[in-house]
Amino acid sequence: MKRTPDTRLGAADLRRRAEKRLEEKRKSQRAKVEDRMPAVEMERLFNELKVHQIELEIQNEELTRARAELEAGLEQYADLYDFAPVGYFTLDRAGMIRRVNLTGARLLGVESARLVGRPFSFFISTVDHPVFNVFLEKVFADKGKETCDVSLRNKDNEPLWVRIDATANEDGQECRVTLVDITARKRAEEEILRRNKIDANQRLQNVEHRQQALLDNIPDIAWLKDKESHFIAVNEAFGRACGFAPETLVGKTDLDIWPEDLAERYRADDREVVETGRQKRVEEPLADKEGQIFWIETIKRPIFDDYGLIVGTTGIARDITDRKKKEAELLNALTKLQETKDMLVQLEKQAAMGRLAAGLAHEILNPVTIISSRLQILESSEHLAGQLRETLRVCRNQIGRIVKITKDLHLSSQTGQPARTSIDLAMIIRRALFVMDSNLKAGKVRCEVLISRDIPFLHADGDKMERMIINMIFNALDSMADNKEKILIVSLRLIGGEQKCKKVCLSIADNGTGIKKEDLPKIFDLFFTTKAPGKGTGLGLSVCHGIVQEHGGRIWVENNEMGGASFFVEIPVEESP
Repeated sequence: MKRTPDTRLGAADLRRRAEKRLEEKRKSQRAKVEDRMPAVEMERLFNELKVHQIELEIQNEELTRARAELEAGLEQYADLYDFAPVGYFTLDRAGMIRRVNLTGARLLGVESARLVGRPFSFFISTVDHPVFNVFLEKVFADKGKETCDVSLRNKDNEPLWVRIDATANEDGQECRVTLVDITARKRAEEEILRRNKIDANQRLQNVEHRQQALLDNIPDIAWLKDKESHFIAVNEAFGRACGFAPETLVGKTDLDIWPEDLAERYRADDREVVETGRQKRVEEPLADKEGQIFWIETIKRPIFDDYGLIVGTTGIARDITDRKKKEAELLNALTKLQETKDMLVQLEKQAAMGRLAAGLAHEILNPVTIISSRLQILESSEHLAGQLRETLRVCRNQIGRIVKITKDLHLSSQTGQPARTSIDLAMIIRRALFVMDSNLKAGKVRCEVLISRDIPFLHADGDKMERMIINMIFNALDSMADNKEKILIVSLRLIGGEQKCKKVCLSIADNGTGIKKEDLPKIFDLFFTTKAPGKGTGLGLSVCHGIVQEHGGRIWVENNEMGGASFFVEIPVEESP
């Protein structure tokens, strides 16, 4: 087989030839330089190059040393970063993990290489997800340091609490996060809270025992409530009042104990005390376990805590049923005393008028009788002119008015017991209306009569009853004089339950002008009248008042919905002797 000559050069030969060529190039370049540059200038340039070379060597040494220090520092920083006692993370705006140290990986229980690119929220317990989401939004929104405490998921189901501190980078695309394990601190806090709770419960029990002892030593009804009106404590007196053991009432409300209407009233008082922060004193009814109502005087006050906030109410109530009864009896006695006083004043007026009427009746009626007889003689003359005869008629009418006023005055002054017999008041009303029939028709009055069928006979003076009814009808006709439509309603009914409390109530109502409010209290006074001068003497209603009082009854007046007045008369039903 024919061998091909080896064309490759040996390494030594190749180096020799390269050095030879380099030398030739140097000679050629030196010759060229020497042709262009003098020897002195070339020497100076060579020295500068040497200095520059040395400078570069020094700089290279410095850079090498700095690089070595930087690499050492970087290695140290990496050790500090990875083995720091806190976890370091870098998260993007979506909460994805971009960087993490070894401590952070250990806290999450996953290798650091497997954490990059995963959402940090995956490792937070579900209950704290909303807290972390709000926290991360605030970090990127405020660009300041934010802090929150959350619990992490743990494969051992042991609670692991961490504190997160985060600050957004300047570009706002990532944030630096530190995680500190605070599980031990949380457990210590929980233990302290547990012990404090036990101590607080014990103190609360001691306070409640002292409160209960204080409440039980109060002879009056006493209680404590929270802001929602639930009973916190009540004393023995409270339990006796409602019929429950005091310990069974804790946590209950008034609605669980009292009738609904009373309970709502008590709860309204509690709300007022809580809302205003002021004490309230009230007299109110209370029902015992048998449903019997008695009266209590209650004082309710707000309860304040150490910060000045209202946390409940306290109350104390005293039984004032006996006092209320005595007050009612006293008020009733004062009312009767006032009625007696008014009656005595009226009787005194009547007695004075009686003395006056007795003296005037003779002095007035005798001359009037003589004048009246003379006028009758003159009227009987056939030679009187028409105008003179009319004048005599007017004089006769005025004399008749004088006689009537004198008789009314005499009648109003009469005192003494009425001539009582068994009468049918319904029949007397019909008889009075029959007497007034012409007046009613002349005035075009629509009269309505409403008489119950169960009206018993009365032991009364029939003539005075009739006179009273006629006077009140006359008064109603005068009040309706200017009305186009005139309405008179006369009614009689029986009121009261038991026989000894039964009364008959007579009412006469009109649609006239009514009575002014300031005139109502004095409408029955002697000589008081609301009519124009010359049209009333003020005797009619005074006479009615006297007649009613003689029969042990009551008379009063009210303005009605028709615009007029309604007069009411109550006469007690008494059995005939």
